[in-house]
Amino acid sequence: MKENKWEFSQLISGILWILAGTAFILWQGQALLGLNSLVAWVIGLQGIFRILAQVIFDKNAGGAKNRIFQLFVALGQVVVAFIMLSFPISSTYFLMRVIGIYQLLMGLVSFVSYCLMRLDHVPGRLKRLLFALVHLIFALASLFLPIQDHNVLFWLGLYLVFIGLTYISDARTSLPSRSQDQKIKRRFRFPVSIVFNLLEPNRLANKLNHFIRQEVEDELAFGTAYQDYMEENETGAVDSLQVLVQTSNAHLDLIGHLNIAYHGTVYSYGNHDVDSGHLFRSIGDGVLCKIDHQKSIEFELANGITIFEYDIQLNQRQKEALEAKLAQIDDLLIPWSPKTESQWDSFGGRLKRATDCDMFKFKAGQYKTYFVFGSNCVLFCDEIIGSIGLDQFLMVGVMTPGTYFDYFNKQYEKGSTPVINRRIYSTDLLQFTQLDKLKDR
Repeated sequence: MKENKWEFSQLISGILWILAGTAFILWQGQALLGLNSLVAWVIGLQGIFRILAQVIFDKNAGGAKNRIFQLFVALGQVVVAFIMLSFPISSTYFLMRVIGIYQLLMGLVSFVSYCLMRLDHVPGRLKRLLFALVHLIFALASLFLPIQDHNVLFWLGLYLVFIGLTYISDARTSLPSRSQDQKIKRRFRFPVSIVFNLLEPNRLANKLNHFIRQEVEDELAFGTAYQDYMEENETGAVDSLQVLVQTSNAHLDLIGHLNIAYHGTVYSYGNHDVDSGHLFRSIGDGVLCKIDHQKSIEFELANGITIFEYDIQLNQRQKEALEAKLAQIDDLLIPWSPKTESQWDSFGGRLKRATDCDMFKFKAGQYKTYFVFGSNCVLFCDEIIGSIGLDQFLMVGVMTPGTYFDYFNKQYEKGSTPVINRRIYSTDLLQFTQLDKLKDR
């Protein structure tokens, strides 16, 4: 039943994406007007519901500063929706330019990533340059050519059609034979734009927290589920790789962070050396932290971070490939630890104090230099996960934790996949289920 629901959902989603793409291909201007109205209503309703949530339901949650910020965003959504509905022609022109700005940003990000890869002598960087040039060409066309003189909407429609085909393919691959082993392989996919899934982990975390704050009737079900979990191995199955998606309501933590864990050790890559940061710390020395799994969870919870953890079941061949990849990474590492006051006061320094983790920098390779829109935590985890052949995106765009979160949630809900378990770590959830008491049982 679980698999059938997942397949039906994927199939319907794919058909809707294809219909939207076909509309852009056949009725470009009219379709854009329709999209303008749809986007306006979605933005407006989101703003209204956000206002109601802050004023009525969550008036005592999140702190005064967070409530003011949420209300400001909500009012902005309502104003934007009103303008889009009041001036549809101008809004359509503006929406076309927004697409161009998005393409321009993707092109610039990819070009910066290419330059950093060139400085670090990373192989395969020409693909990144090609991706940057393609985006920049389409961006210039979208921004400076009259709408009727170019085919940007045609290409946008084609892109949406391919997204729909990806969804339908996901549903189809699980239909033919349940008895066959689920083969794990990497194949090309068309992921949706980062705009759609950038804040996905934070959205679900907020939904979880809202649910917990309300009066619920299934406390026993939650308690039983977590008691069952505590009776299992707390770091996941022995022959499994854990993927941890993290999010919180603090500034850039809204976007999330991605770690992996294996045999009780969490591997966390990021710009943990604040003294090396440039461009608002979007670029800096890449630092890898190896942290005890339990200590890592406790530290994240103490800092108000919600964690979604997924277990990926491994066979012997995959275990050997994974361990070979981790050994290959170890050969590139040199020990490092915070030294200056600013380093100790940063997130990395606090992590070192709280968990006594091992910290390393890279002496060569793609991860020697961290770039938030390129060689980031997601790319690092994707390379490691790719060593076991897990079907994921062969992406050349911006990789975000939201992309991975969306993928692993779908794989878990689909059933009959290597994603065999999902756990949620949340301070509110711990209090709600009285998990501390369960640990003592």
